Amino acid sequence: ALHTGMRMGELCGLCFDRIDFQRNEIAVTRIRDKDGHRDTTKTGIKRVIPMIPIVRAMLLELFKRNNGNKFVFLEEKMKPVDYGHLYRDFNKAQKKAGMSKLLAFHDLRHTFASQFMMNGGNLFDLQKILGHTDMKMTQRYAHFSPEHLQSAVSFMNMGVEFKDEIQESYPESRQREKVEDFGKLVMMS
Repeated sequence: ALHTGMRMGELCGLCFDRIDFQRNEIAVTRIRDKDGHRDTTKTGIKRVIPMIPIVRAMLLELFKRNNGNKFVFLEEKMKPVDYGHLYRDFNKAQKKAGMSKLLAFHDLRHTFASQFMMNGGNLFDLQKILGHTDMKMTQRYAHFSPEHLQSAVSFMNMGVEFKDEIQESYPESRQREKVEDFGKLVMMS
Protein backbone atom coordinates (compact mmCIF):
# COMPACT_ATOMS: atom_id res chain seq x y z
CA ALA A 1 0.00 0.00 0.00
CA LEU A 2 2.83 2.36 0.87
CA HIS A 3 4.59 1.89 -2.49
CA THR A 4 1.58 1.37 -4.77
CA GLY A 5 -1.34 3.28 -3.24
CA MET A 6 -3.48 0.14 -3.51
CA ARG A 7 -6.42 -0.44 -1.18
CA MET A 8 -6.29 -3.28 1.31
CA GLY A 9 -8.95 -5.27 -0.54
CA GLU A 10 -7.04 -4.83 -3.80
CA LEU A 11 -3.87 -6.16 -2.18
CA CYS A 12 -5.74 -9.11 -0.64
CA GLY A 13 -7.23 -9.95 -4.04
CA LEU A 14 -4.03 -9.49 -6.03
CA CYS A 15 -3.04 -12.54 -8.07
CA PHE A 16 0.10 -13.10 -10.11
CA ASP A 17 -1.88 -13.15 -13.35
CA ARG A 18 -2.36 -9.39 -12.90
CA ILE A 19 1.35 -8.62 -12.55
CA ASP A 20 3.35 -7.94 -15.70
CA PHE A 21 7.03 -8.14 -14.80
CA GLN A 22 8.08 -7.27 -18.38
CA ARG A 23 6.13 -4.01 -18.45
CA ASN A 24 6.52 -3.34 -14.69
CA GLU A 25 2.78 -2.97 -14.19
CA ILE A 26 0.11 -4.20 -11.82
CA ALA A 27 -3.40 -4.45 -13.24
CA VAL A 28 -5.92 -3.72 -10.49
CA THR A 29 -9.11 -5.52 -11.46
CA ARG A 30 -10.17 -7.48 -8.36
CA ILE A 31 -10.78 -7.15 -4.67
CA ARG A 32 -10.93 -9.64 -1.85
CA ASP A 33 -12.74 -8.43 1.24
CA LYS A 34 -15.41 -9.50 3.73
CA ASP A 35 -17.70 -10.26 0.78
CA GLY A 36 -15.18 -12.58 -0.90
CA HIS A 37 -13.03 -12.49 -4.03
CA ARG A 38 -14.63 -10.52 -6.85
CA ASP A 39 -13.64 -9.33 -10.32
CA THR A 40 -14.27 -5.67 -9.62
CA THR A 41 -12.72 -2.76 -7.77
CA LYS A 42 -14.28 -0.41 -5.24
CA THR A 43 -15.14 2.12 -7.95
CA GLY A 44 -15.68 -0.45 -10.70
CA ILE A 45 -12.75 1.06 -12.62
CA LYS A 46 -9.93 -1.21 -13.72
CA ARG A 47 -6.55 0.50 -13.65
CA VAL A 48 -2.83 -0.08 -14.10
CA ILE A 49 -0.24 0.87 -11.51
CA PRO A 50 3.41 1.20 -12.55
CA MET A 51 5.83 -0.76 -10.35
CA ILE A 52 8.84 0.95 -8.82
CA PRO A 53 11.97 -1.22 -8.40
CA ILE A 54 11.36 -2.08 -4.72
CA VAL A 55 7.81 -3.29 -5.50
CA ARG A 56 9.04 -5.35 -8.45
CA ALA A 57 11.77 -6.96 -6.32
CA MET A 58 9.32 -7.79 -3.50
CA LEU A 59 6.77 -9.28 -5.89
CA LEU A 60 9.42 -11.39 -7.66
CA GLU A 61 10.54 -12.74 -4.29
CA LEU A 62 6.95 -13.58 -3.35
CA PHE A 63 6.45 -15.26 -6.73
CA LYS A 64 9.45 -17.54 -6.03
CA ARG A 65 8.26 -18.38 -2.49
CA ASN A 66 4.56 -18.93 -3.24
CA ASN A 67 5.05 -22.30 -4.98
CA GLY A 68 2.56 -21.68 -7.77
CA ASN A 69 -0.20 -20.23 -5.59
CA LYS A 70 -2.19 -17.71 -7.63
CA PHE A 71 -2.52 -15.20 -4.76
CA VAL A 72 0.39 -12.85 -4.06
CA PHE A 73 -0.13 -12.41 -0.32
CA LEU A 74 -0.42 -15.60 1.71
CA GLU A 75 -0.71 -16.52 5.35
CA GLU A 76 1.57 -19.08 7.00
CA LYS A 77 -0.38 -22.11 5.75
CA MET A 78 -0.15 -20.89 2.13
CA LYS A 79 -3.76 -19.71 2.18
CA PRO A 80 -4.68 -16.28 0.75
CA VAL A 81 -4.35 -13.59 3.40
CA ASP A 82 -7.67 -12.97 5.11
CA TYR A 83 -8.94 -9.39 4.86
CA GLY A 84 -9.89 -9.29 8.56
CA HIS A 85 -6.62 -10.87 9.68
CA LEU A 86 -4.65 -8.18 7.85
CA TYR A 87 -6.16 -5.48 10.08
CA ARG A 88 -5.31 -7.50 13.18
CA ASP A 89 -1.79 -8.38 12.04
CA PHE A 90 -1.05 -4.80 10.99
CA ASN A 91 -2.01 -3.54 14.46
CA LYS A 92 0.00 -6.29 16.17
CA ALA A 93 3.09 -5.40 14.13
CA GLN A 94 2.78 -1.74 15.10
CA LYS A 95 2.46 -2.59 18.79
CA LYS A 96 5.44 -4.94 18.55
CA ALA A 97 7.44 -2.11 16.94
CA GLY A 98 6.59 0.06 19.96
CA MET A 99 4.55 2.62 18.06
CA SER A 100 2.63 4.80 20.50
CA LYS A 101 0.10 6.02 17.93
CA LEU A 102 -1.29 3.27 15.72
CA LEU A 103 -1.98 3.86 12.06
CA ALA A 104 -4.94 2.62 10.12
CA PHE A 105 -3.95 0.47 7.15
CA HIS A 106 -5.59 3.04 4.88
CA ASP A 107 -3.12 5.68 6.16
CA LEU A 108 -0.51 3.96 3.99
CA ARG A 109 -2.55 4.89 0.92
CA HIS A 110 -2.71 8.52 2.06
CA THR A 111 1.04 8.50 2.69
CA PHE A 112 1.63 7.17 -0.82
CA ALA A 113 -0.47 10.00 -2.25
CA SER A 114 1.31 12.68 -0.23
CA GLN A 115 4.75 11.38 -1.11
CA PHE A 116 3.77 11.10 -4.78
CA MET A 117 2.77 14.76 -4.87
CA MET A 118 5.69 16.07 -2.79
CA ASN A 119 8.12 14.29 -5.11
CA GLY A 120 6.84 15.98 -8.25
CA GLY A 121 3.74 13.98 -9.21
CA ASN A 122 0.58 15.64 -10.44
CA LEU A 123 -3.04 15.26 -9.37
CA PHE A 124 -4.24 13.84 -12.69
CA ASP A 125 -1.72 10.96 -12.59
CA LEU A 126 -2.41 10.38 -8.90
CA GLN A 127 -6.15 10.17 -9.57
CA LYS A 128 -5.52 7.45 -12.17
CA ILE A 129 -3.15 5.50 -9.91
CA LEU A 130 -5.50 5.63 -6.92
CA GLY A 131 -8.55 4.82 -9.05
CA HIS A 132 -10.64 7.78 -7.95
CA THR A 133 -13.60 8.86 -10.05
CA ASP A 134 -13.65 12.34 -8.52
CA MET A 135 -10.68 14.75 -8.41
CA LYS A 136 -11.97 16.17 -5.11
CA MET A 137 -11.32 12.81 -3.47
CA THR A 138 -7.79 12.75 -4.86
CA GLN A 139 -7.16 16.24 -3.47
CA ARG A 140 -8.17 15.05 0.00
CA TYR A 141 -5.52 12.34 -0.20
CA ALA A 142 -2.68 14.61 -1.28
CA HIS A 143 -1.60 16.11 2.05
CA PHE A 144 1.44 18.38 1.88
CA SER A 145 3.81 18.77 4.80
CA PRO A 146 4.34 22.35 6.06
CA GLU A 147 8.03 22.04 5.11
CA HIS A 148 7.10 21.08 1.55
CA LEU A 149 4.71 24.01 1.21
CA GLN A 150 7.38 26.38 2.55
CA SER A 151 9.91 25.19 0.00
CA ALA A 152 7.26 25.24 -2.73
CA VAL A 153 6.92 29.02 -2.43
CA SER A 154 10.64 29.70 -2.00
CA PHE A 155 10.89 30.68 -5.67
CA MET A 156 8.86 33.77 -4.76
CA ASN A 157 12.02 35.31 -3.21
CA MET A 158 13.04 36.00 -6.83
CA GLY A 159 16.68 35.52 -5.96
CA VAL A 160 16.74 38.24 -3.29
CA GLU A 161 18.35 37.29 0.01
CA PHE A 162 16.64 38.78 3.04
CA LYS A 163 17.62 38.02 6.61
CA ASP A 164 14.74 37.68 8.97
CA GLU A 165 16.85 38.46 12.02
CA ILE A 166 16.14 41.41 14.26
CA GLN A 167 19.34 42.70 15.77
CA GLU A 168 19.04 44.27 19.19
CA SER A 169 21.70 46.86 18.43
CA TYR A 170 19.86 48.02 15.31
CA PRO A 171 17.42 50.83 16.15
CA GLU A 172 13.78 50.04 15.39
CA SER A 173 13.40 53.10 13.16
CA ARG A 174 16.40 51.93 11.07
CA GLN A 175 14.87 48.44 10.82
CA ARG A 176 11.69 50.01 9.42
CA GLU A 177 13.74 52.04 6.93
CA LYS A 178 15.54 48.90 5.78
CA VAL A 179 12.20 47.13 5.15
CA GLU A 180 10.86 50.20 3.30
CA ASP A 181 14.06 50.36 1.19
CA PHE A 182 13.61 46.69 0.37
CA GLY A 183 10.02 47.37 -0.69
CA LYS A 184 11.16 50.21 -2.98
CA LEU A 185 13.81 47.96 -4.48
CA VAL A 186 11.20 45.31 -5.25
CA MET A 187 8.83 47.91 -6.74
CA MET A 188 11.59 49.28 -9.03
CA SER A 189 12.46 45.79 -10.30
